[in-house]
Amino acid sequence: MNPFQKMAWYNLAVIVLTAAVILILIQVIPFRAAWSGLGLLGLLGLSPLYLKKKKGETLYDERDEQIGMNAQRAGFFIFWLYFVAVCVYIPFAYDFKAVSSFIFIYLCWGGVMVLIVT
Repeated sequence: MNPFQKMAWYNLAVIVLTAAVILILIQVIPFRAAWSGLGLLGLLGLSPLYLKKKKGETLYDERDEQIGMNAQRAGFFIFWLYFVAVCVYIPFAYDFKAVSSFIFIYLCWGGVMVLIVT
């Protein structure tokens, strides 16, 4: 397994852990306070540690660059599908009443998590 795959699995594990913690906290404490579980996303800052270059080893070539570009395009496509779907769903969920501004903050954090996973 190359270092980029290890980093991707680590990122996925952090995202799943964060989502699980938020879902558990929603059951235990008030809804707005449960989103403090997003602090676990700070662990994503440790993922570059997987990219330590060993002597005489090439980490990144043209093929990896092309794979990265394709993955980035797919990630943004999935992010926009998520974003549009949630924006269409919110008015129906709140019966076209005033929507709390916190909902849009949660929407953005959810989008960031979706973008990182893809």
